[in-house]
Amino acid sequence: MKQIITNFNNAPKKIAHILWGGVLAGTLTILAILLLLNLLGAGLGISAYGEINDPFVSVGTTIWLFLTNIIAVFTGGLLAARTAGLTFYMDGALQGFLAWALYIILSSAFYISIMGNDVSALLNIGFPDHSFLLFWVLLFGAMAGICGGIVGAILLLNRHKKEKLNESPDVDIK
Repeated sequence: MKQIITNFNNAPKKIAHILWGGVLAGTLTILAILLLLNLLGAGLGISAYGEINDPFVSVGTTIWLFLTNIIAVFTGGLLAARTAGLTFYMDGALQGFLAWALYIILSSAFYISIMGNDVSALLNIGFPDHSFLLFWVLLFGAMAGICGGIVGAILLLNRHKKEKLNESPDVDIK
């Protein structure tokens, strides 16, 4: 019987790597960008409209919150992938998704601790169908985190390829 020996030392690594430092950096970036953009939106909204009861303010606020969530989660996913030092672009998608998931867990725990047991007050934003809106915000937020992670990983891998091409061999020129 013939014995077959397989060498896996040169095989490409396809196992997903989770680097929690990158995930934490992405999550903190998401929270910081959301805080800044929401403060900007509140300042613009208060200066533009004296009354909060205007129906346009409710729709405008909803659109603003949706867009700021997408921007912040995309940027956080991109940063999570860039700081992870990845070897495969789908690892970036995982990093971006985990940054989004950690952001959702932390912000939900924060809101629930503020609201206490009154979860209905948490969803009482002023939009007719809150659960439907929340579903779409969460879905697009997850997709933005995944896309940001993929873009960040692609940028990182392209930078590594350029650095390898620019490396000069160790040759002494006299």
